[in-house]
Amino acid sequence: MHGFKKSIKKIISLQIAIAVMLCNIIAFGDSSSQIANQGCIDAAKNLLQYMVDYAKKTDSPSQTAEQIGKFINGSGKVLLTDLFSQLSSLGLNTKALSYLFEWVFNYQDGSNQFWLVNLVTSNDSKILDNAAIDFANKYVALVGDIKQAESQLSKMNMLISLMRASNQLKTTKLDESTFTFYINQTGLDNLIGIASTVLGGSIDSQKIKDLITAAFVTFVTNINASRTLDEKKGARALLEAYGFLLVVPSTSTNSNASSIDEKNSKTDGALQQVQPNQSAQQIQPISSENGTNSSSAGIPDGTLPVQDSRQTQNPQNVQQPSFATIADFTERLEQIINQEKFGQIPEILNVLPSVLASERDINKEVLIFENVTKKVALVLHKVLNESDKDSIMKSLIKAADQVALNIQKQSISNVEKQHLLEELKFEITGLFVKAYEAVALVPKKTEESANVIFKIDENDIPVVISKTERIALAMQSISNQVLRKVLNNVNYVLSLNVTTKNKNAVVIFEKEAIEKIKNENKIKNILLATQDATIIFSVTDLPSKQLAINIAQKQVSDALSPAIYVSITTGDSQHKTLNKPVTLILKISDKASDNLSVAVYRISENQNEIVPSIYISTISSLFIEKAFNGAYYATVFRKTYSDLDLKAWFYESIQAACAKGICEGYPDKTFRPNKLVTRAEFAKMVVKAFQFDIISQNTAKFEDVQQTDWFYPYVTTLYNLGIINGKSEKRFAPNEPVTREEIAKVISISLLKTGKKLVSDSDKHDFRDKNEIANWAKEYVEIAVKNGIMEGRGQNAFVPKANATRAEVVTVLLRAMFK
Repeated sequence: MHGFKKSIKKIISLQIAIAVMLCNIIAFGDSSSQIANQGCIDAAKNLLQYMVDYAKKTDSPSQTAEQIGKFINGSGKVLLTDLFSQLSSLGLNTKALSYLFEWVFNYQDGSNQFWLVNLVTSNDSKILDNAAIDFANKYVALVGDIKQAESQLSKMNMLISLMRASNQLKTTKLDESTFTFYINQTGLDNLIGIASTVLGGSIDSQKIKDLITAAFVTFVTNINASRTLDEKKGARALLEAYGFLLVVPSTSTNSNASSIDEKNSKTDGALQQVQPNQSAQQIQPISSENGTNSSSAGIPDGTLPVQDSRQTQNPQNVQQPSFATIADFTERLEQIINQEKFGQIPEILNVLPSVLASERDINKEVLIFENVTKKVALVLHKVLNESDKDSIMKSLIKAADQVALNIQKQSISNVEKQHLLEELKFEITGLFVKAYEAVALVPKKTEESANVIFKIDENDIPVVISKTERIALAMQSISNQVLRKVLNNVNYVLSLNVTTKNKNAVVIFEKEAIEKIKNENKIKNILLATQDATIIFSVTDLPSKQLAINIAQKQVSDALSPAIYVSITTGDSQHKTLNKPVTLILKISDKASDNLSVAVYRISENQNEIVPSIYISTISSLFIEKAFNGAYYATVFRKTYSDLDLKAWFYESIQAACAKGICEGYPDKTFRPNKLVTRAEFAKMVVKAFQFDIISQNTAKFEDVQQTDWFYPYVTTLYNLGIINGKSEKRFAPNEPVTREEIAKVISISLLKTGKKLVSDSDKHDFRDKNEIANWAKEYVEIAVKNGIMEGRGQNAFVPKANATRAEVVTVLLRAMFK
């Protein structure tokens, strides 16, 4: 008993000592140009020496150093950043420790991933000295005070020394027999005790336990999910070098040590997962087949096994769930979601491709995939385990690629194939929007009477990146050429949650935050999520100084959503347009859920006009790709035309085109679908479809296009953009019918002008009348046909000189809009 008390006293003393150190790792001040003193350099050198000494003790120092480099420059950067960002929510300033790993990643501008190898294998002491000086100087610049930096670096050394010396403080274990990482429950409990000592007066102790447990469970799970053994070995070396890891010798021969036992780890057919809301006391030992706890299977007492989620993707011993019908699959998925067993979603999605393969109707297959994706997307924010989120996204991407492959195998026209693929692309876009929203950071905010002010500073940026980078990486696994166009819309997004309750949101990016974002080359877009809309804009549109985005709401009668007013200001100037369009996603009810029955209106300068939008069922939202300053709202589109037959091939196209503002009917409530379209009418439809800016256009030099003509702004807009030409240098011929080859050229160039990435291959369409296609039009006809925008008129003829009806033109423009 006396020995037990002495051991407890020793641990408590150790906890108090580390608690004091953690308390002294304080926030950084303003940047400074001060140069590190010798104390800072020596402390920095010691921190690097830990890695060097560890590697030199191994059988292959250069290989160990290379593995550390691969881990830190690979998955390690995301995992470590994510771990420290989760711990920072406790109120701890984790930069003091995380900065070391960030520096290792960026040293020598990140150009030499394996500089550690030179550091370990070279006998030149200057390599270590130079690295230490660089680290120390940058650390001092970050802190802003030499003495404070020296103190923090010294405390980091002391902390790591204690971690290395005491097994009671190691938070993770490694079973060498299976190379599987586990939570060291004893070390985790001690860390929880430390955090409770430090923060007990300000944060609920149970919350501390939950947050710390969740952070380390996610960290260890994701290490086990590393793609390569080298990365796992790099993680092992890094953790062991700095005292985080306790290695269990390779003495176990029981295969149960490598994973949770199949029979006992399943509940309702799903692999058991450690949920982040479980406290250390709630987590029970996992039994093996013989009924003993995990220690009898070669896993030491006090260890919490964490299942590698990738085993659900490529199971060797775990039986995949099977379903007799699609209805069985859907019912099981709904049951899991309704019972909030979100950790089971990755496993059931594993079999989605085979379930979809059982459906022979490709249109139904696409619809089933969309319905499944929608069900999952709606609860994605409730999936707390990051590894589970990764598995969900990858499974759905894999299924989408399979559906895309099945579409391409169908004996249908290229137009039909491209339409289905583009529809699938937008549903995947919706899925990724939901994924980004699920991990969005809530910035610091200030409540006012009518507004909520959100301010984003430079310290927010690394935290957001750590949350969203893994989503962007998952997106890279999309293989289908059309589906990869999702990257144009939501690639490498900085995601922020600026939701308010019945108040306007004002989102302010400070100058330093803008500089930080621009310096992070990977960030392409910024996403702002509110309760009624999501706004996405390009990083290239960020100014050099402060940026403010105002998001206001206004109730509109009979609307499917509040009117969302978005304006962007830099200083005192208001931007009406940006270098690249702002994407606006309006969240609507399911009252109107297709492209035929819903329209988006834009209110600007007392004008109310319909703008093009695309409905995404996955997120029950309308996608407006090119939104400018103004108020946007969705409503049911109720216009009908007396001369449209519901059974006509063009009925849906015309209704959808009118609901998107591409065209409109005549005052007598007719549409006149078979009327030929003039060149002037076509110019207006193109400008409306692609939302080209018609303000401040120069005058086109056509004698038959006057400023008093209704078509003047549309013709001059396309002419000045280099999209359309006249019949001659001075004659546009606005009232002549447009030809099919002219349509192909104008639409192809319009798509290219808006930055669309179009499908291309070496195969040429061998129309029997190809010699009749003008030389200037051949390239554009190929583009239009290959991308499913236009097709022949039967008997393998394109008929380039033929004119087009209103029904034909709006159908072609709708196809182009989906690109």
